[in-house]
Amino acid sequence: MSDVPGKKRLAPRFYVPEVPIVSVEHPCMVQNVDKAIRMLGGDNEIADSLDPENDKPLGLRFQPEDATSREVVSYNKRTNNLLLKVTVAKRTGKKRKRGSDDEFSEDPEYSSTRKDSGYLLQSMTDNPHFGAEIVGLVHSTHIWRTMPDFVYSSKGSVFLNEVKTKFLSQDYPKLKQWSLPRTLGSASVDTEAIPPPVLSMQTLPYSYAYNQNPASKAVTARQTPRDTGTPAEVLPEDGHHEQERPVDGHSSG
Repeated sequence: MSDVPGKKRLAPRFYVPEVPIVSVEHPCMVQNVDKAIRMLGGDNEIADSLDPENDKPLGLRFQPEDATSREVVSYNKRTNNLLLKVTVAKRTGKKRKRGSDDEFSEDPEYSSTRKDSGYLLQSMTDNPHFGAEIVGLVHSTHIWRTMPDFVYSSKGSVFLNEVKTKFLSQDYPKLKQWSLPRTLGSASVDTEAIPPPVLSMQTLPYSYAYNQNPASKAVTARQTPRDTGTPAEVLPEDGHHEQERPVDGHSSG
């Protein structure tokens, strides 16, 4: 009996578009996309990060309108991931009582805001027919693992507000109007506290690793800890000191 070779079933092949994509793990819960982009430095910074040869990290400012706040630098990790676009049936936001033929009514709890991953996974479970396509290759991912620095509030500072509006605006007519105050550092007037560029050098959280004191032992009778490293304190009875022993046969007192 001759062996008839069967047909081999090959896995389907998909085309990966050459679209530059960068993944950003934003440390905040993004509800305003425009503000999240401003926190990353704007469209120009994100456009520069789309270059596959660019290893530059992204800087994030929790208060992008405050130029004196220190940015948190990301870690630019090289990745080889795919971005998938999954299309499911859109919910209309209407509902009716299950098992009835009543007309659909508006659901007051339904909103058109952005949904989380749990909502999208539930939509894929409820809809057996959905489409999926590859958008492109994710060549790098920006993540943040360091703590942000302290931010000095400069809302009530006259000097820093002048610097922001006239000096940092890069407008030459406004720059000509600005001059360094001569009263800074003078004892006759109240001097404003100018914050340093860096307030905290600690960017990673401490690993405290709490452990029990090795000199402390538990007593089995009362189950109370006892510190054996502390010297014992001996007190006389009834709060009176003992009389000194007579010397050379003479009694004291």
